[in-house]
Amino acid sequence: MLGALAGVLLLIFAAAWLLRRLQQGQGGGRGHLRIVSVLPLSAKERVVLVQAGEEQVLMGVSGAGIQHLHTLNSPIELEETGSTQLNGPGGDFAEQLKRIMRARS
Repeated sequence: MLGALAGVLLLIFAAAWLLRRLQQGQGGGRGHLRIVSVLPLSAKERVVLVQAGEEQVLMGVSGAGIQHLHTLNSPIELEETGSTQLNGPGGDFAEQLKRIMRARS
């Protein structure tokens, strides 16, 4: 009986590990969608630059939902430190976003 219990627990842990590995593969930039950069605006709001194939889309994310802000004509190239580039105030992404928004006005 203890062997069966140990087998069930081992099966649960193996399924959790496998599920975690599959989820990392989907969101880690290996597919057609990847997060290029994130700029936090407040505790619950941020601006996200997403690469969808060859196109980059700027989105606003808040507690109320996600809103499309702009589709970029020319992609922004950032050096990558991982699958997601997190820049603080004054970072490359923030500067490029300001430049794009000024040009758009």
